[in-house]
Amino acid sequence: AVREAGVLRPAQYWETSTHIVKLPPSKMPGLIEYEYMAGVATKVLLPDMPISNTSIESLVLQDGSEQNVLAVERFDRCGGERKIHFEELNQLLNKPSHHRYE
Repeated sequence: AVREAGVLRPAQYWETSTHIVKLPPSKMPGLIEYEYMAGVATKVLLPDMPISNTSIESLVLQDGSEQNVLAVERFDRCGGERKIHFEELNQLLNKPSHHRYE
């Protein structure tokens, strides 16, 4: 998604998005709220870790309707356009992928 003039909207294929959004699954009500609270708790429990800003926001769709989503500021960008690949949480913790089950 892209934040533009204070509004969060889906990114077009040619744009560099500013946020990663998670849509609420229909079969798991409350999931985006739980994930938001997990982010808040992580910031409190690990205050020295660089945690991306998250929020629950209205995503304005092309038809003008709105949907609440979990919005995460992009953490996988370096110097604007260049992407840093992230596969899993271990990479965020600076651990190699083969340590994922330790």
